[in-house]
Amino acid sequence: MLTMLTSTIEFILAFFLGALTAFAPSFHGVCSFFTAVILLFVTCHRGLNRSCLVAVTSAIALFAATCVRSSVDVSMLLPFFLVLLDLILPGLVMGFCLRNGKNLYRTVAAGSMAKLTVAVLELTKLRFYDKLDIMETLVNTPIRNFFEIYRNALATVIPLTEEITDMLNDMSWYMQQTFAASMPAILILGSLLTAYLVFLVARKCLYHFSHIAYPAVNHFWELQFNKATAYVMIVIQLLATIVATGNISAALGNITLVLSVCYMVCGVSVFDWFFRRTGIWSVFRACIYVVGFIGLSIFGAILPLLNPTSLLMLVGLADCLFDFRHLRQKGATAL
Repeated sequence: MLTMLTSTIEFILAFFLGALTAFAPSFHGVCSFFTAVILLFVTCHRGLNRSCLVAVTSAIALFAATCVRSSVDVSMLLPFFLVLLDLILPGLVMGFCLRNGKNLYRTVAAGSMAKLTVAVLELTKLRFYDKLDIMETLVNTPIRNFFEIYRNALATVIPLTEEITDMLNDMSWYMQQTFAASMPAILILGSLLTAYLVFLVARKCLYHFSHIAYPAVNHFWELQFNKATAYVMIVIQLLATIVATGNISAALGNITLVLSVCYMVCGVSVFDWFFRRTGIWSVFRACIYVVGFIGLSIFGAILPLLNPTSLLMLVGLADCLFDFRHLRQKGATAL
């Protein structure tokens, strides 16, 4: 009886999320996230065939709701196909990898690649189908609008001198250039974060509802890259410092940004590993991390070495080189 009820809920949730995606496009990201969680859960719990049925249910709901919301013609097929891919592809791919490989890094990488594939297709549609300037639409215009709102709010408090206006314009231009140059890294990091969060939620659901634990799959406090990846990080960091201009510099900068954020997360994992041994509850540990990050940010303005992002990156890199937690003995290292 409980199994039948769970199966019914899976199909109902998939149908609801598919319909909500069409009726409320602003909730598309939330619907895509929870659909991926459901498909990952179903694939690991009941198999890929059942997961495909759930995905078809979501697709039917999405198509029906799209037809109700807008007129049915050929022009709707491409947007519908891209939205459908974003809904079902990450969850199916991650579920298949986790069920067959039982490896955290491959599962998250597969989900990230699925999200990136959809993102690239979306950008291609914007450029060649909608005939829009991608950077102007996604980067420059939102940043200019933000600074315009900020400028108007600031004008109600203090008189805007020419120096302040020029400073705001320079900040707007600098942010536009920075975001435009870092767009590949932002897409990669966003897809990695989304895939990892999907995995975490699905793993909790699998444990609480199906008693599937996957003990061989790494937890957050066991995140670590291997030595070779650490050496690659150091070399790319040096090359990015030497090569100051051009497309090669931009590519190295994006790679450096992605690896730096990954090693910063590994640094948080190192601290979490040590704090976890004290027996402090996870909620209190999270509060300690937030307070510590804010405190180090204040001191980092005086001593750059205490900047929390740099400190965490160095700790994560050092752990990957020297294996403080002895994770390689249990084969927990990525790559």
